[in-house]
Amino acid sequence: GAGGSGGAGGTVSMRGAGERSGSRGMDAIDAAESGLAFAPGAIRVSFSHLYDTLGLCLVDDRSTLLLYSLLHGNTSFLEYCLVRQDMDTVMLPLMEMLYNAPSRTPNQIYILLIIVLILSQDASFNANIHKLVVRDVPWYKERMLRDTTLGSLLMVLLIRTVKYNLSKLRDVYLHTNCLAALANMAPHCRDMSAYAAQRLVSLFDMLARKYTRLADAAAAAGLDVLAPGAEGGSGGDGDGDRDGVGGGAPAEMHIFADFLRIVLEIINSTLTYALPKNPEVVYALLHRQELFEPFAQHPRFSELVLNIKNVLAYFNRSMDAAGMDAAQWTTERVTEVITAAAAKFRAESHVRVFQELRFTYEEETSPEEFFVPYVWSLV
Repeated sequence: GAGGSGGAGGTVSMRGAGERSGSRGMDAIDAAESGLAFAPGAIRVSFSHLYDTLGLCLVDDRSTLLLYSLLHGNTSFLEYCLVRQDMDTVMLPLMEMLYNAPSRTPNQIYILLIIVLILSQDASFNANIHKLVVRDVPWYKERMLRDTTLGSLLMVLLIRTVKYNLSKLRDVYLHTNCLAALANMAPHCRDMSAYAAQRLVSLFDMLARKYTRLADAAAAAGLDVLAPGAEGGSGGDGDGDRDGVGGGAPAEMHIFADFLRIVLEIINSTLTYALPKNPEVVYALLHRQELFEPFAQHPRFSELVLNIKNVLAYFNRSMDAAGMDAAQWTTERVTEVITAAAAKFRAESHVRVFQELRFTYEEETSPEEFFVPYVWSLV
């Protein structure tokens, strides 16, 4: 892939939209389940029983390391997991562990995010996770979540992890993994909840504020903040440590410019490929549309911001055409207008269609440097 970020025994890489996972059918899964695909003398394990058991015991490092090893090292088991319709069996306990990230070590969070990234590489996983509705999430304390899709819940937790990491751990690799999974999910989103959509826009706001502060500080120091070199460049060492979010201002600017660009790509991908199925995303963007104006002329972001502005202009015209006074607008009425306009929306008429952004997980050439000390710490 082009580019990437390393850590936790692996790297995150981009790949072209045309590079898809190989086709698979239930024949391969049935063969693995029945033992037909096993070499003579090999131990046979029921994938069904293994999957259900993992769902019951995903509560600590040992179980998550086992799941990571199975997903990364056993293609047949990975494919089996991806065709299961009850993905909440495994995903909900993983999400609860991710929710409790403040009480976990960085290594524990790494493994959880790598598992999510591996699964998000598959288009069918991304499509199915947005179809499964979770009736109640009792362990989520910030607000009551009812009848939300598993996909919306995962997006909320990934965004929450980014915010926690920015305030506490300041680890670039964690940021990259979270944003990579979100980017993989974006084209397949449907019925994104209002809360998830609001969190996505607030994520852009948070990163934009951080980037702007760094750019202002660099400008005050006499640096040309729009010049490629002022952001550290993609291949240089910069003035700070690329493994953390706390180096010199130029290096930090480069890092946050990358993050901001990915979030804009996530929003663009959702608008380009999944807008009619996500009126709440449009509502959230309309509500905070002023956030994007400062970046309309920025060379790193302008083409993506222009897409967003074009989409919002389309919906603003639809709102104007409704001919209602400001006092008549309610949340329900705005949503109705957005939903009706979204049904007629054609991306190719309003946006420049970019290549779909996709990220993959690749284990490092020496993963034992991360995993051996980690495993020994659990013994």
